[in-house]
Amino acid sequence: MINIIIFFSLLLKAYEVEAFLEKNIAKFTSKPLYSRVEYINLSEKKQNIRIRINFKNSQSKKLKAIVIRYSLKILFEKDSNRFETISLISSFVREGEIEPYGSKTFYIYGIKNIFTEISKFRKIGYKPIFLKVELMKEPKKDEEIFMKDFLFEIKEDL
Repeated sequence: MINIIIFFSLLLKAYEVEAFLEKNIAKFTSKPLYSRVEYINLSEKKQNIRIRINFKNSQSKKLKAIVIRYSLKILFEKDSNRFETISLISSFVREGEIEPYGSKTFYIYGIKNIFTEISKFRKIGYKPIFLKVELMKEPKKDEEIFMKDFLFEIKEDL
């Protein structure tokens, strides 16, 4: 049993992943300027949000031809029950390589498309509470699968 726990803890430390919401705060310029935000605010008319993913290789070997798959889901609440949608957006990014102990940043831009889906659910009485981002590093031969989920709160400031 101890061997299994040690192996699992080593596997978790092979990669470190962080995810952040960022909003375009540029008002009158054609070049976007993103700033970190803590939640998705449904009260704002224009939603120009992206998700920033920092992926760190915590191993002593170089990672090559990396594929990171992701999906976006919404968690809703109605009558004290919680519901999770099926994947509303699913895609992937490719990265050539990440050096040992190096890191790469990539972005998910397509999340503005989920606001149409949120609106449909809101009209029939469901309250959106979280955006769920599921990440998976596609495994290769002799590699273990790596998956991680992130939840970002959805609010409506009045």
